[in-house]
Amino acid sequence: MRRRKRQQEHVNHDRWLVSYADFITLLFAFFVVMYSTSSVNEGKMRVLSDTMMAAFASPSKSLSPIQIGELLRSPKVSGHSPISVPMLRIPKDGVGEGGARARANVDNVASRVKQALNTLIERKLVSVRRGENQLEVEFKSSILYASGSARLDAAAIPMLKEFAEIIKAVDNLIRVEGFTDNIPIHTAHFPSNWELSAARAASVVHLFMQTGVAPRRMAAVGYGEYRPLGLNNTPAQRAKNRRVVVVLPDDEYPPEPPTEVEGTEARQDLMALPAEAEEVVPESPITESNTESESSWASGPSRKP
Repeated sequence: MRRRKRQQEHVNHDRWLVSYADFITLLFAFFVVMYSTSSVNEGKMRVLSDTMMAAFASPSKSLSPIQIGELLRSPKVSGHSPISVPMLRIPKDGVGEGGARARANVDNVASRVKQALNTLIERKLVSVRRGENQLEVEFKSSILYASGSARLDAAAIPMLKEFAEIIKAVDNLIRVEGFTDNIPIHTAHFPSNWELSAARAASVVHLFMQTGVAPRRMAAVGYGEYRPLGLNNTPAQRAKNRRVVVVLPDDEYPPEPPTEVEGTEARQDLMALPAEAEEVVPESPITESNTESESSWASGPSRKP
C-alpha cells in the first residue's frame, strides 16, 4: 500500500501582532497614568495625606463591653432647702458711670494700639476698627502662625505682649476670635477648621494670661471657615479670611464678688454634716406601691453613642 505524503503545516507569520498589541496597550495605560498624576490637586492631596496619618496614628479602641452599674436607691429626704446657685451681675448695655468709664477705656486702647502697631497697620497686617459698642483689633494669621499650626511664631510674641500690656490696664471684657479659610484640614490634632480656629484663639488667650491679663476677663471663640470676609477663590482671598480678632466690648467685668441668694445657711449646714450622721436607707423589695417612685430615681452611668 502506498504511503500517504504528510502535508506541511502553514507557518503563521503574523503571530508577532499579538505581542505587539499587548505592548501597545500597556504603553498606552502607562502614559494615561503619567498624565493623570502630572497635575495634582494640592488640597485633595493634603486631605489624603492627613487622613492617612490620622488613620495610622489613632490610638486603638477598646472592644470591652460597657459596664453597667447598679441602680441607685432614692436618697433620704432631708429638711434642708435646695442649694441655690450664686448669680453674677453683668451689665447689659453699659449705662451709668461704669459704662461711660468702659467706653472711655476702649477709646484709649484704640488710640494706643494705633500708635504701637502703626507699622503693621500700614502694611495691612493689623487693622483697628472702632464700632458703636466695641473695639476690634484684627491680626492676620500670616504674622502669628505657620500654615496648619496653632503655635505662635516667636517673632509675633513680642508684638502680642506689647498689645497685652495696653489692654491689661483696663477692666473691659476681652473676646479672642479665630477664623480660617475653607481649605479642609483633618489631622490628629485638628480634625476640622473648628478645632484649628479655636486653638489659635486659645493660644492668644494663654499668652495674654502669661502677660498679666486677668483670665476671668477673657474668652476664646473659634468660628472656623464659616464667617469669611469674602470669597475663598484665590490665595489672596483665603489669606484675608485667615485671621484672629481681639474684641473689647464697651462693658466692664463686674468688680464686686458674686451675690449669694437664699439658701446659704442651708448649704453651710449641709456641708458641715459629718459622714457618720448620714443614715443609710435599707433596700426594700419593689412592690406595686413604690414601683413608680423607685423608677423615677433609678439611674445608671450614662452611655454615649
